[in-house]
Amino acid sequence: MRKLWNAVKWPLAVICILAGVICLLLAFSYLGENDDLAAILSGLGVVLLGESIFCIHHARKKKKAAAAGQEIKGDESFGKFRHASGLPMAEGVECQVSRCNGALHIAAMNQVFTLAEDKIRGAAVLTQKAAEKQFVPRLLWVRKKTVRSFSRCLVLTYADSPDVPGKTIVFQLGEWNVDKARRLAAHYKDLPTAHIEL
Repeated sequence: MRKLWNAVKWPLAVICILAGVICLLLAFSYLGENDDLAAILSGLGVVLLGESIFCIHHARKKKKAAAAGQEIKGDESFGKFRHASGLPMAEGVECQVSRCNGALHIAAMNQVFTLAEDKIRGAAVLTQKAAEKQFVPRLLWVRKKTVRSFSRCLVLTYADSPDVPGKTIVFQLGEWNVDKARRLAAHYKDLPTAHIEL
């Protein structure tokens, strides 16, 4: 519905402006002959013109404010990821991850963890492969079958300096948030690497 409104709002504003101008011109043409009709048309013209001009001005003002806020803050939200390890919270807790004012913010369970971007040494989306053997019953025999599964995770590495051993924060990913995780990881390409103790 919002896309439809965004597609038709500007043509609708132009039509309202044209209709308002036509109403005012007709009102002036009927001014001596039919004063009641001229008053109705002039009122309708003023309302159409005023409303469309107000809407256009409001939309432009909102767009400029949003652009200015984006430039100043650099605020960007990446959605929710499930915590796997690295933070003092349980595994599987959903965390809202965003980037703002030179820091990465991780919010979960009424807590916000802030990580300065100059401490981040890297971010990557990794794929883990797992294979397990299952026994599948058939009509007269049991067959052995190998099932392969894949899981993805987002790994953030951070340290105070490149000489200090790094630490990691790991999030489990689903199919719905892999692209968001890759967008986050793209912000931290080509950073100096840190030594990670496992």
